Formats: sequence, structure tokens, C-alpha cells
Amino acid sequence: MTTGFWVISLRSLLRHWRLALVLMVVAIWTPGSIFVKGPKNPFGVMVSVPTHQRVVALTIDNGPNPRSTEKILSLLLAFHARATFFVLGSQAEKYPHLTQLIVKDGMELGNYTYGHINLTQHSLAQDVADLRRTNRIIQQLTHHTPQWLRPPYGAYSTKVLHAAAQCGLHLVLWTPPFAPKDNQDPSQFMSNVIRHLAPGDIIPLSESGPRVGEEMIALTILLHDLKTLGYRSVTVSALAKMH
Repeated sequence: MTTGFWVISLRSLLRHWRLALVLMVVAIWTPGSIFVKGPKNPFGVMVSVPTHQRVVALTIDNGPNPRSTEKILSLLLAFHARATFFVLGSQAEKYPHLTQLIVKDGMELGNYTYGHINLTQHSLAQDVADLRRTNRIIQQLTHHTPQWLRPPYGAYSTKVLHAAAQCGLHLVLWTPPFAPKDNQDPSQFMSNVIRHLAPGDIIPLSESGPRVGEEMIALTILLHDLKTLGYRSVTVSALAKMH
């Protein structure tokens, strides 16, 4: 009887310890209402910002890419838009001039891991090493240290949050209606964005697909529609300050 009591108590303590750890992580990663929590986002990763201003954050993953980065930058500048480029460390290393051009043109750089790894499938030490390596490459090339991490595949866990914190990074995904899908049609995606658009949204784009021409046309239409609707496109950091 006594033995059973101690087993139950220890299990209860362990269960509460784990819960306390999760709550502690959530508290650390939810400095205000910009980190929206819910059933599909229990850790409060940034997905939007509550604001009355007509602003959105455009985010561009998987670069830099010689087939698309300069074209995207030209479009953004033509519409007086700003964006956050979540770059791969391997690509930044391979195309340093494009990485530097992103910053020179007034855009923001974020960390997208070194080689597009699923951070949840590696150890804490491996994640920290990968994120620090990418931060170091970006810092050496541009003298800017990233503040934001977008985990590839949108995959994260308490361990990934802990790794990001050790590297001075905050996780940012996207507003749920705009969740990226494999082989999605660029024009349909942009139409979906306009249909669900709201102030403070975070819109994910990518420059790694094979349909660069279609993506450029779709991005042009999106930027034009945003301007027509009175929206400004800003960086993630700028958006985070508007809550």
C-alpha cells in the first residue's frame, strides 16, 4: 500500500514537473499578445500581430537564389515594400553578394537553418550548432545578427524553442490561412492571401520552386493588390513593434 502510494506520487510529481517546464517555456516565449496561442499553437510562436494599422509582413524563405532574389528585390523596391528573407546558411555562404544585397536594399534577414533541416529530428546540441553557424555566416557577411528563426517545414517543439533561445532567436511562422503547401499554384495562393487578408498578417513566400516566372507574376499582382487596399508591407521586426 505504501509502495503504491509513493509510485503514484512520483508519477504525479513527474507529470507536474513536465507541465511546469512547458508553462515556463511558454511564459518565456510569449512577451505580449503578438505570440498568439491556441490549440494549434500551444507554445505561442509568432503568427500575427494585433494591430489596427493596415500592415502585413512579407516573408521569403529558402534563398538567396540567383534565379530569383534580385527579381524579388526589384519588385519590392518598385512598390516601396519591405520584407524579411529567411535565408539558408549554405545559400548565404554560396551567394554572399546576394545576401549582402538583401540588406543593402533595406530588407531584413532571418535564420532558416544552414541546410533546411527539420530541427525537431536532431538533438539540442545539433540544433544550436546549426543555428549558430547560420547566424555567424549572416553576421560575417552583413554585420547584422538575425533576431528571427523560421523552422523549415514549420516544425518546432520545446527543444527547438530552447535551441532558438540559446541563439538569441524568436520563432515566427505565418498566419494560419496562409500555411504553405507543396506544389501550390502561385496565383491561387496569392488570391487566397487577398481573400483572407487582415492587418498584422504574416505572409510566407518562397524562392526555391521551379515556377519562378509564375511566382514573379503572382508577387507583382499581390503587391499591386496590397497597395490598392491601402496596405504596407514591412519586415517582421517592424511588424512586431506595432502591437
